[in-house]
Amino acid sequence: MKLISTTALLSCLFTCAAGARNLDKYVGYTVVAKKTIVGYVDKDGTGDKSFKGCNFGRKIVFDDNTYLTCTSYGYQYAYRPEAVLLVRDGSWKMLVENESYDMQN
Repeated sequence: MKLISTTALLSCLFTCAAGARNLDKYVGYTVVAKKTIVGYVDKDGTGDKSFKGCNFGRKIVFDDNTYLTCTSYGYQYAYRPEAVLLVRDGSWKMLVENESYDMQN
C-alpha cells in the first residue's frame, strides 16, 4: 500500500476526526493508505457504487480493487469519498469524512 505524507495525514485526521481532542483514540495506529471508496458489497451479494456507511460484514471496495470488511455499523452517504486506513496490532480503522469505522482485513 502507498504511504501518505505527514501533511496529508494531519490534514485528514483533523478533518476526519473532527479536531485534535478526538485524536487520542488513534494513538499507536499507523496510517497505511488513503484510498477512494468506489462502492460496497453486502453479505447477500447486493451492493452499490456509492458509500452508504457500514453494516456488519459489508465489504467496502476501493478504487484499486481491494476491500476491507466492516465490523461496526454506521450510516453515511457519499459518492467516491476518500478513506484513510489505519492499523494497530491487526485492528483496522477507516476514517471517512467525520466518521470512523471498525474494519477487518
